[in-house]
Amino acid sequence: MKYLIVVLFTVISFSFLAQLKVSNQALLELEQNIFEKQFSKKWKKLKQSEWEQKCKDAKSMAEMTELFNTYSDLMAQTNSFSLGNFDGTTELEFVQYLLKVEGTLPVDYTTNWKVESRTKWKESLQKFVDVQEKKQKEEALMARFQKVSKTVSSFEKEFPKIWEDSKKNAFKNLLKGDLNAKTNNTNVELSNAENVIIHMGEYNVKSLTITYDTEGDDKLAEKLIEELEAIIMSNVGTGYKKGNEMDPKYINSNKKAIQFEGEKFAETAKKPTVSIGVTKGHKQVIITVTEPVFGH
Repeated sequence: MKYLIVVLFTVISFSFLAQLKVSNQALLELEQNIFEKQFSKKWKKLKQSEWEQKCKDAKSMAEMTELFNTYSDLMAQTNSFSLGNFDGTTELEFVQYLLKVEGTLPVDYTTNWKVESRTKWKESLQKFVDVQEKKQKEEALMARFQKVSKTVSSFEKEFPKIWEDSKKNAFKNLLKGDLNAKTNNTNVELSNAENVIIHMGEYNVKSLTITYDTEGDDKLAEKLIEELEAIIMSNVGTGYKKGNEMDPKYINSNKKAIQFEGEKFAETAKKPTVSIGVTKGHKQVIITVTEPVFGH
């Protein structure tokens, strides 16, 4: 195991250092192909040799940022043209910035930069950007999958207890603390739930509300709704149907209402209900289990 950890650390370290060379070489080539008489004369005299060596040796984005901004600032002081200051933190951001910078260069600053090599430079950097952006999307997808998986597994385990306690116990087995609390006042443990709260509504009817924060991620909210709704339907029992309930707080101004379809209102009112929906704005997934209106 110890050997495996050492190998992994070595591979990760090598990968990081090798990856950073994209920035080193890209910035060096940009610097070496920019020529403006007044600035280049001062640059060669004051900084060029030392700066280029530091650029070759740099091993962190902090170093690269400092080197780029030093170069840009001196250029601005000399001839009033600036490449701007980079304030990002990743190599991907830095490479994207270099591509933008290249597009702002005056024609007379790059007369010595051969079209073929300049095109190759841009294509190489764009390829790096494409690969890194794809990697980020894959990592985000994996993170979303892991979050959904953990959330669903936890909800599947806890919802039957919530449902049973909503029928006649008015959530007495789940309530922990003040019924008037604004934050979690239950003993329900749900992975990734932002808040689980029991509160009193109209006609002294209690509800338990679960809030999941999706950080504005539409796909995550959509997948959670799909998975959690299926779990709810598998637990509520026969006679329950899905419908829509108007609520301006939710996307499309409605949420799913899952309730018992009795022949008479009294039958329906003696059964607990569930609502589930995605709010506008932050895309929170909110599930509310409400005890029966009658017989509580």
